[in-house]
Amino acid sequence: MRLDQTELFKGISEKSYKKIEKCLRLHIMSYKKGETVCHYGNGSDRIGIVLSGRAAIYRTDCNGYESLLENLPEGSVFSEAMSYSSTAGDSILVRSMARSDIAYLDYEKLLLCPTECKSPCAEYGTLRQNLLSLLINRSRLLGERVVVLGCHSIREKLLCFFRLHLKGKEFGKFELPFTWLELATYINTDRSAMMREINLMKRQGLIETNRYTVRVLR
Repeated sequence: MRLDQTELFKGISEKSYKKIEKCLRLHIMSYKKGETVCHYGNGSDRIGIVLSGRAAIYRTDCNGYESLLENLPEGSVFSEAMSYSSTAGDSILVRSMARSDIAYLDYEKLLLCPTECKSPCAEYGTLRQNLLSLLINRSRLLGERVVVLGCHSIREKLLCFFRLHLKGKEFGKFELPFTWLELATYINTDRSAMMREINLMKRQGLIETNRYTVRVLR
């Protein structure tokens, strides 16, 4: 995916894109699978956009336990300035989950461009509107995770997660957006306990799985 094909630059002409690209100090970095992209807490003012591969935001508590806060597939936007904050004893980082290319833009320049630039882009308002839409979508995804975590049992969490990915339908199939281990950390439970529950649900005829494809039967 090229940067000008992402949702952030939707509806922006090539001429304006070229100017914005230069103004916002665009640069692209590549990461290996498992490599740390950045740590939150250092006051970074960069916006990251996943152009290829996949990344994820993780929280590590004071005991070393990791939990998956957010999955970042291709096209996702992340930034410390518009995301989570660390609390005492924990840390938050972005990790590359596959070989990934990530573009970086200057967040402060994006906010101040109309007041500082002598000839601001005519489509700057579109860029800010696109950013707002991406933030609203991120808020929706975070809200969905809160709903999942609010369920009491592992089965309830799984069924809630499945329904969200089936867009509210009671049955059907979908592809997991990450691995089973990542799903366990996402719903904040032990992987072995989660897999035992999944196998029980399969024996009861509730679901079928084939690698990362899940089919909810009833």
